[in-house]
Amino acid sequence: MTIVTTAVVSGPLTPATAAPAVILLAIGFAVLAPVLTKVTTFAVRWPVRALGGVTGQLAVLNARGRGGRMAAVLGPVILLTAVSTGMLHLQTTNDEADRQDFAGNLVADAVVTTQDRVDPDLVDLIDDLPHTAGASEYVNSVGFVEEPADSSPANEGWTLQGVTAEGADATTPVQVTAGRLADLHDDTIAIGNRHAESLGVGGTITLRMGDNTTLDVRVAALFSAPDGYDTLLLPADTLAAHTTEARATRILVKADEGTDPGRLVADLTEMTSAQGGLTVTGRDVLLREFDEQNTTANFAIYLVVVVIAGYAAITVINTLVSTTTARRREFGPQRLSGSTRGRPAEAALAVE
Repeated sequence: MTIVTTAVVSGPLTPATAAPAVILLAIGFAVLAPVLTKVTTFAVRWPVRALGGVTGQLAVLNARGRGGRMAAVLGPVILLTAVSTGMLHLQTTNDEADRQDFAGNLVADAVVTTQDRVDPDLVDLIDDLPHTAGASEYVNSVGFVEEPADSSPANEGWTLQGVTAEGADATTPVQVTAGRLADLHDDTIAIGNRHAESLGVGGTITLRMGDNTTLDVRVAALFSAPDGYDTLLLPADTLAAHTTEARATRILVKADEGTDPGRLVADLTEMTSAQGGLTVTGRDVLLREFDEQNTTANFAIYLVVVVIAGYAAITVINTLVSTTTARRREFGPQRLSGSTRGRPAEAALAVE
């Protein structure tokens, strides 16, 4: 599974093999607990004896003489360490890869946000600015392709992006291979050409939208895109009708070639200053929102790690209690030989 993860799988499907690889590695190390106990005891016996004196010597003898019981304590600790480390590292690595993909596929240089519905005339005004390559409304959601039958990456749905037909070419990282993005009006959609080949479609597909309603859309364009761009493009007003806000509130703006993004933000700020309820920011606002969404999603991973830690703690405590109970008869002769709370180790070593 590790080899498949590192050498074969890429993109959104990587966690599908990476997570089982972590679990299998943790189980493998836990099964090897008796061997690891012997190796660990051999490796640390001299430092323990040198630093612990008689108590350290007793600890080494106990670990060597009761390897099975020691392995029973070590097993849960191995599971906790391996699974927690693996899952946390997997999540942070996956988040960083997703962020890089999102940033790489984010073509816009500026974002105009309105407190109300985006006015199409405002999009046209921004598009006509001297240093603007294109402007498009921006709506995002998640949906599933139901007809023909389709499976999305990790079965979590396809990213749906609502765009303005006239500005979609400039504000998305796609290269049209068939049809035109300018035809994205009403119930239409643009999808990747490889996705279309896997579905075997060229006409109409059925989407289940974010509000759990179905929508029949006509394929208006096919495109090629960078790896990791698992996005379907729809008209902004069509997609917005199936979202919580039910309207587009943002406009993505792409600077003309050779134009500094800061100059574009300044021009947009000057143009919109006379209009109330408009905010102009750089593309960083979308990156921050993406990071906040990942932080919320990561809470589940941290909760799983806490549960594993609790399980490991309970198992270790139960094992130590049962081991101590089983040695009650052994402790009796130690007490008869003079063992006290102040000098238990010397008396116990004498018994050994």
